[in-house]
Amino acid sequence: MIYNGTNSSQWIEYSIINNVVTRLWCCRYLDAWPRNGFASTQLSTATSLGIFDNQVGIALGFLLGPVIVKNHNNLDDIGKDLSRLCWIVAIIGTIVLVLVLTLFQNEPELPPSETRALQKINRKEKKEEFVEPIKRLCRNKNYIMLCNSYGLNVGVLNAVSTLLNQIFLAHFENGEKDAGRIGLIIILIGLVGSVSFGIILDKTHKYKQTAVTVYFLSFCGQILFTVFTCMGIKWMVYVSAIFLGYFMSGYMAMGYDLCTEYTYPESENISAGLLNIITSIYGIILITSLGLLMNMYGDIPVHISLCLALLLGFILTAITKDEQRRQDARKKTQFERITRIEKQTEGVPEMTQLTYSIT
Repeated sequence: MIYNGTNSSQWIEYSIINNVVTRLWCCRYLDAWPRNGFASTQLSTATSLGIFDNQVGIALGFLLGPVIVKNHNNLDDIGKDLSRLCWIVAIIGTIVLVLVLTLFQNEPELPPSETRALQKINRKEKKEEFVEPIKRLCRNKNYIMLCNSYGLNVGVLNAVSTLLNQIFLAHFENGEKDAGRIGLIIILIGLVGSVSFGIILDKTHKYKQTAVTVYFLSFCGQILFTVFTCMGIKWMVYVSAIFLGYFMSGYMAMGYDLCTEYTYPESENISAGLLNIITSIYGIILITSLGLLMNMYGDIPVHISLCLALLLGFILTAITKDEQRRQDARKKTQFERITRIEKQTEGVPEMTQLTYSIT
């Protein structure tokens, strides 16, 4: 609120600072909340609900932004609307902050899952520098493959959301409202997809199979969206947007679960943070390059590029090894008493490599 009513350059500075802080918090929140507060049979669902909350906020922004900030002829009236919007956001954010500080625990007194208990024991006994875990993550082939495939998926989703108005108006004159509705549909249907896939993962623990299936259907959804947009069939564009949003947006939460499975027992703070960085880089590259491509050659090359990016991501997902480190550790600790030993596995001080005696 310090910048309220100031000039445009200060508004840009404020927006950049705000985006950096909120982006950092969302990444930390999506990782820490599930693993600190939920049992191993609820982790994927909890992660998907974290994505759900985040996307609901974005959807509300789409809905309430134009309602509160209207297109007045007088710039002063627009400034008053922006001021009103900022006050609303500031008040709600302050209330939420107070509730979090007063009501939320950092984590339960007892670890909610076997794998979380093992991580806490390991980290209390052995402190590590920040650089070594990053080096190990860079040597983890599955993690590197995931960063690229997940980055392509979310990058394409960001590019579609950003360029949707231009893409849609190239085939539908005066279709601004329809483009806004389609963008909102993609987000809202993605909420259902995220929760659905989280429940499926908690029930089946078929991470690789589910990821490959969802990624392939995202690719198919992008093809359908491209075909019907170029053909100018509006109602089929809506149908394909529902299909695309369900699988492509639904994949977002799944990426964090795969990240944890591939990198356990490394700190999820570091692995999820790096995943988020690479995803943002892919988003910047795709949005910038496809925006230039759109201005120079039209929407057809953009559609083709989006489909090719998803095809590449699907191939990377399909050839990634099916590895479930966290689930393997959980299974070992369910029926056996644990005595930890020091052992190196693939360069990682693997706390899941244990000796057991049946109780």
